[in-house]
Amino acid sequence: MCAIHDDAEVARRELAQQIAFYSSVKSYETVLDVNGFASEGRTIREAFAQRDFPAMFAAVSEEMIDTMGVAGTADEVREQLSRYDGVLDHIMLYSPSVGIAPERVQQNLDSIIRECSPASMSPGQSGPRPI
Repeated sequence: MCAIHDDAEVARRELAQQIAFYSSVKSYETVLDVNGFASEGRTIREAFAQRDFPAMFAAVSEEMIDTMGVAGTADEVREQLSRYDGVLDHIMLYSPSVGIAPERVQQNLDSIIRECSPASMSPGQSGPRPI
């Protein structure tokens, strides 16, 4: 998951909404537990049961955002992608869409293509190629 915005907090909030959506189902419990987010997952599922979407989104911790995706300004996202250097051959990035206007999703997809394509990454980068 990848969210790019000139305001890093907007991008992080968008990513949090997508993470909350995924975390709302019990089948993701193992993924969350393995990554140390069991407590957040329970809180998200409880909020979902009450249909309290703002509480679901708020329950996503900063650590969850940093572990489960990349979000921020274009420069911040490119820097975050560097954590995969030497680990992955290719990265597939996609835009969060939960609770986000279609126009903003398209804007983010355009930013991902423009800012994270192999041609736009810093010269000499030997890490994974976003695809």
